[in-house]
Amino acid sequence: MRTTRVPARSVSSDAIAKALEANGWSKEIAGDQDFDNAVAAIGEMLRTGRGLFITGDAGCGKTQLMRALQKILNPKTLNWVYCKEPEDLKYLRSRDDELLNTTVYIDDIGCEEIVREYGNIIDIIGDFIQLYHYRGKGRMIGTTNLNSQAINEKYGMRMLDRVLEMCVVLKLNGKSKRKRIVYGN
Repeated sequence: MRTTRVPARSVSSDAIAKALEANGWSKEIAGDQDFDNAVAAIGEMLRTGRGLFITGDAGCGKTQLMRALQKILNPKTLNWVYCKEPEDLKYLRSRDDELLNTTVYIDDIGCEEIVREYGNIIDIIGDFIQLYHYRGKGRMIGTTNLNSQAINEKYGMRMLDRVLEMCVVLKLNGKSKRKRIVYGN
């Protein structure tokens, strides 16, 4: 599959839309409004050098958009963390200094399990975001099913405030695109 990239200096809406479509995220998948909002948010992200924080209900296309964006920005990156995978969280924790200068993709923020170390509860995602806020030189691109109130309850207002400072926030409003097969009533 051919990857289409958008250089930071080329931030026209048409260039972003074409790059998204070429990398698997289109109006047919997202719906007109979510696609247009994504193009605008990505344009803002590229212009400002900030990250992107994508929120929305399960199945609305957040991860698919993030994968398309990864192909556009830096297709060879290996800095993808899936919060449901304990090994990915260990990778994030053990390599955080190295990851601070890169674009980091964190998928499904909020679904990670509690990590205990020597009896202490460790907030790997919250700690990484705090560290990235103070020392990061790259971009953080993340997805979550949580709204701002749920993020505040899970991680606290400080983390939410840092995410809002570091990232352009994109709310996807579409319904689940996952295929379902249901028999009977």
